[in-house]
Amino acid sequence: MKKITFIFTMALICSMVMAQEDEKKDWGIKFSGFVNMDYFFDSRQILCARQGHFLLWPLPVKLDPNGGDINAKSSFNMLAIRTRLQGTINGPDALGAKTSGVIEGSFFGHSNLDINEFRLRHAFVKLNWERTELLIGQTWHVTTQV
Repeated sequence: MKKITFIFTMALICSMVMAQEDEKKDWGIKFSGFVNMDYFFDSRQILCARQGHFLLWPLPVKLDPNGGDINAKSSFNMLAIRTRLQGTINGPDALGAKTSGVIEGSFFGHSNLDINEFRLRHAFVKLNWERTELLIGQTWHVTTQV
């Protein structure tokens, strides 16, 4: 469903662009975002998700045959998976409305199997008339994806 919404949004933007070629072209896309580097040191083994980004709890003491704690191993980690890239779009007028849109993604992936892959967070188009506004697309929410 998300892919269909994204394709529909891009097709709508392209059709508006081609239909409005004669008008003044004061529209385009502006890129922004941020690079987020996380550095952390764990003094023992932990139960975690997403390469240590979500720390759940330290693992309990587990003794080896010599009486040493197997989980008493430290680790240092460095992650950049919350880095984001956003494109803010100002489009030409369509249907008597000013058009704009946003496409944003991160490198967090969708699951532990595809970590560091680009994940679409926001993709929407906004049509703004004088007294009405229509927002079509998708947005990210904390309870829908981990």
